[in-house]
Amino acid sequence: MNQPRPQKRMKLRKLQEVKTGSFLTHTKKMTLNPEDYYGIEDELFPGKTGGGSGGKKKERSPTSKTSQAARNRHKEEAMRNRHEESINAVAGVVENLVRGKSPQETEQCLGDYIAWVNLCLQTGEVDIDESDLKVETFRSGGAGGQNVNKVSSGARVRHHITGIFVESSQERDQPKNIEEAKDILNEKLRDHLGNWRTILQDGDPGKAPRELTREDFEKK
Repeated sequence: MNQPRPQKRMKLRKLQEVKTGSFLTHTKKMTLNPEDYYGIEDELFPGKTGGGSGGKKKERSPTSKTSQAARNRHKEEAMRNRHEESINAVAGVVENLVRGKSPQETEQCLGDYIAWVNLCLQTGEVDIDESDLKVETFRSGGAGGQNVNKVSSGARVRHHITGIFVESSQERDQPKNIEEAKDILNEKLRDHLGNWRTILQDGDPGKAPRELTREDFEKK
């Protein structure tokens, strides 16, 4: 009974058949084991990977014209979306600010509003004067014992110039609720100014925002 050839010799023989093409004449009679051909592709095609089409897929350079154009399109689309979101957010605030006011009151209100926005954008800070804040208290609802319903611990802080307000009733202590409402209001005003900055940069984030004018409200 013939002894089987060593596995290494068998692989070398089959590799030689693949290289010469002689195995094509008797493939129907052979039972091929894929494991016997492990590594043959790398030996026949050094430096290449993948199947079918052969060779490693060429990666697109991050500086290629195609990828650069795609990035520019995504950037422009993101800027348009951000600009539209800013317009909608600002329009909502202004509508609430002038709702129910007479024409004369509206003009006065918008005049103060425009001056405040321009001042904040110029200094880069949220300018909040205590005289522009209106603090109101109310009774908190929900669980928390008898003290919750008997004491006006909730706080509502309204910014008179923009009409933006915040309520806080997380604490039983009224002064703490007032301070928390002021902190949240400060963040809301900062976001509001950020929306105006986006609008007044006219689609160019690299430039300083222009001055807000009465005509800008006609465009909204």
